Amino acid sequence: MLLKIKLLSIVVVLCLLALCVGCQEQGQTVSNSGYIIQPERSNVAKLRSKAIGIIKDGLGDDNNLLRTQAIEIVSTTQQTGLMPYVTELLRSSSVPVRFSAAMAIGETRYSGGEFAVKRLLKDPDENVRIASAYALTKLGRSGLSDNIRNALKSSNQTVRANAALLIGKLGDNRDVDLLYSLIRSGNSTNNVKLQAVESISMLGDKNIYRSKLWPLLISKYADDRILGIKSMGHLRSRRAKDAISTMLQDDVPEVRLAAAGELGRFGDKSGAYEVNMYLKKNTSATTDQGKIFAAMAIGQIKDVALSRFLPGLIADKSKNIRLTAAMSVLLIAK
Repeated sequence: MLLKIKLLSIVVVLCLLALCVGCQEQGQTVSNSGYIIQPERSNVAKLRSKAIGIIKDGLGDDNNLLRTQAIEIVSTTQQTGLMPYVTELLRSSSVPVRFSAAMAIGETRYSGGEFAVKRLLKDPDENVRIASAYALTKLGRSGLSDNIRNALKSSNQTVRANAALLIGKLGDNRDVDLLYSLIRSGNSTNNVKLQAVESISMLGDKNIYRSKLWPLLISKYADDRILGIKSMGHLRSRRAKDAISTMLQDDVPEVRLAAAGELGRFGDKSGAYEVNMYLKKNTSATTDQGKIFAAMAIGQIKDVALSRFLPGLIADKSKNIRLTAAMSVLLIAK
């Protein structure tokens, strides 16, 4: 339900050059993909208010997946000014939206949402109840984290996976053994086990590198390799960084872009070239999913040259791409 939102992979033909003929500002250039490229980092700051507007629109969108994405962006960028809007979404009829909103209150430690999220301890859905327990624990309430640990034993696999996610986010490395037990359990689905692997990485257990993460990096499935890259990033070690660097040579563009972005979180800009070349391609050679990974990588790498693509990405006709580009604008223009 909440573990993985599948991003669009349809090919979109854009021609922003044609739309903007006669309205380019002095000093602008245009890439082969039709995106207007701004030459200065200062232009990113000018996009900030537009980025906030895009995220607000996302929070009010009729599509619950977009609402969930917008909530996660508010949390990632720590936009506490938008948290009143997120708090309102605790009343949503959608379980994923309520779950994400509760989790965001914990991630941002938004005390203004404490009363509202406390009511969700009695929500009819267990996923939402454990997200509420997580939020309140992050806000300093004691005695609720065991609600999450107990949910690891749930017969509902979605609840198990979400409990594993929240355990990783709680950051208590004493929970590592619980997560390994989840992996060994014959009652755990593959999705649950994969989430447990990522959460163990969040808790910094180095033993997961060879036993579980390396096999993900060499999996024949691109989704597994991307998860392996993300999980390696949680370890924050030199060995993990070196392993991620090898993925810049992957055959799949989205995998290379994911590696470039994750390296950026290490302060390593060696993947900037890959992102630059991808966004300069003709649009027939790019996908919405690829653009999302590229837009995300720009905010992670924080390279001046790459930020020139953001005006075009934030004006893309895909809401997913606009939201991701808005996140990168806020990450850069702090």
